Amino acid sequence: MLFKLSLRNAKRSMKDYLIYMLTMAGIVAFMFAFDSLIFTDIVQNMWETAMVMAVMIGFVTFFIVLIVAWLINYMVHFMLEKRSREFGTYLLLGMKKKTVSRLYMRENMILGAIALFFGVLAGVALKQVIMTIFYHLFSQDYHIQMGDFHWCLLMTAGCFALCFLLALRHNRKIFKKMTIADFIDMEKESEAVETGREKWKQILFPASLCYFIFFFYLMYRADYNTAGVILTSVLFIAAIYLFYHGLAAWLVCYIRRGGRLVYRSDGLFLLRQLSSKIRTMRFTMGTLTILFTVALLGGTVAMMFAGYQKEAINSAIPFDLMMTSKAPEDRFNAELDFLKKEGVKTKNLRIYEIYHDSGRQMNDYLYTHVANLGSSYTDENGKPDRKAIEADTYNYYDYDTYMSLSDYNALRKMLGYEPVSMKNSEYLLHIKQRVLGNIADDFLHRKLSVSGEKLSFTGAYTEAFSLNGINGADYVIVVADRICRNLTPYYAVAAADLVDPPQEDLQDKLEAFYYHQRGLLTEMDAEKLETELENRKATPEEKRALAQTKNMEDQPNGSDQIMTLGRYNVAVKDNITANMLSMVSAITFPLAYIALIFVCVALTILAVQQLSDSSRYRYRYDVLRKMGVSDKGLTKIVRRQLSLYYLVPMAVSLFLSAFIGIFAGERFTFYTGAAASSLSYFTISALVFMGIYLLYFIATYLGFKRNVEEVFIRLE
Repeated sequence: MLFKLSLRNAKRSMKDYLIYMLTMAGIVAFMFAFDSLIFTDIVQNMWETAMVMAVMIGFVTFFIVLIVAWLINYMVHFMLEKRSREFGTYLLLGMKKKTVSRLYMRENMILGAIALFFGVLAGVALKQVIMTIFYHLFSQDYHIQMGDFHWCLLMTAGCFALCFLLALRHNRKIFKKMTIADFIDMEKESEAVETGREKWKQILFPASLCYFIFFFYLMYRADYNTAGVILTSVLFIAAIYLFYHGLAAWLVCYIRRGGRLVYRSDGLFLLRQLSSKIRTMRFTMGTLTILFTVALLGGTVAMMFAGYQKEAINSAIPFDLMMTSKAPEDRFNAELDFLKKEGVKTKNLRIYEIYHDSGRQMNDYLYTHVANLGSSYTDENGKPDRKAIEADTYNYYDYDTYMSLSDYNALRKMLGYEPVSMKNSEYLLHIKQRVLGNIADDFLHRKLSVSGEKLSFTGAYTEAFSLNGINGADYVIVVADRICRNLTPYYAVAAADLVDPPQEDLQDKLEAFYYHQRGLLTEMDAEKLETELENRKATPEEKRALAQTKNMEDQPNGSDQIMTLGRYNVAVKDNITANMLSMVSAITFPLAYIALIFVCVALTILAVQQLSDSSRYRYRYDVLRKMGVSDKGLTKIVRRQLSLYYLVPMAVSLFLSAFIGIFAGERFTFYTGAAASSLSYFTISALVFMGIYLLYFIATYLGFKRNVEEVFIRLE
């Protein structure tokens, strides 16, 4: 009997809270599809990526479990309020409180099981889409697989069950404390709001806005410390909640003093509806705004990394194959022979030298003027700190780097760039766009002293040119071949195009051969040896190998930060691209995952609240109709009411996330040298967000309108 009653009530709840059920099924589908990434062949074959992906998805899943548990708890409590009189009636009829509690929990478990079942079915289909996208990033074909996914199913079902367990346990405790009178009055209590002290509460509205502006000012000032960041962030979250307290009070005061909008057609009705709703949902509105803001920022960061990955690789390694050697006379004969044995055919091979003249004109200027290096390399007099610069092995070489014009034009031809020409008395600069913006015109157009000659500046180029330590670090100065004959060869470089796509493991094979050929250790060999040396002393040869290997690792690769591609002594572009794509995907996919879940959770609460109100306030619409408002006019009022209700949290979250997102985009562009504008990252994320927002709004509007029309039919 109880099971039949639970089943009937669950069926009714599915109809009344369809958006909630669809969202829960969608969350399960996203969980299933994204969890499946951990078990893909590509990720499993790359243990480091698998570890990063597993950690990221695990970290994200932790927050998703909490937020979904909050959603379920909110909805279970919300439905309890709506049906409180029903449960009170059950108790009056003689049912035990424990039986009623068990009945209600069973209903929710049935709803959860249905959402899980349909969510897994949808997740299997969504998995194919996400897998296709994921494999496409690695230029591989994905064939639809409907096979074994028990681990993924177990992980998804476990997380979903944990969400329900946390939510139902909390509501069960509430149920035990309730009496018949509590159940009968519960719905009325949820409508009751505190109406006093609005005059002073409305001050919170402008005060919170002022704090937001102050917060953005501190953020753009770029003067941070850990304690300050924590304090301002906590106050920022508090200001979001206080904003809605102040807004509700301000709306009440505005209506009381008869503002201009009150006397516009349906203005009084809409403003009263909005102020009443915000007052009853101040905490919920604040929480939803935080969720929307986090979702927008998560999407923005995901767009940053997704847009940067291919651009960064092409900028750092524009050629199919590159090799460097500290010995300027090295012609890489052994490595080229190794490639032939491996069946790798090269074309457009160019072996050349990078030069220096023992000068530091450009290096000293960049150390003291590139903004992200700060004052680390400047003494108290504002001049280059020679000790700090000499201790640095990461940013720039010891001396300014030069390249001959003939080598430069040969490399430009390989890359499809137009050749350049200049006089023997001139020089040009190939430099990263980001770094070029830090160089003053007077320094750029000065006479450059090279090997006893004064050279005039003829131009700067910023195309992708491997300036991450191979063709110089951040820059290379190009001079005539005649000048290079008087310079000192610094190191040798080989650049080549490959006839066919390389093997997947060519990078590892060629790198191991390169290191062993020079008596050095690969990263894996060095780690293995260091583990062995924990139990014994190193031989002189082992000490020398470890020291030389460390020196090879500590080589300049420019001033990029956040995400960098360091100098590779051996670089096979396709292999490195695959490795970087896997690492970036381990960040972007979980960020997109959490952004989608947060948006859907927040929008579900907005939608359910409004659909519930369509029945709760049915007589208000009937009164308007009796006052002469036409059906068309009522439809217009409904549309405006929903628009205002949806607009408030969306507008606030867009305002807050826009400043933070654009700032983060500017910092990301500045430190990484990415070509895209900071606004573009946020714009794409906001468009996706607003697209999902619009879908929920349309679904809510259609459901709300249908409920209102059904009320009119019943009343007639």
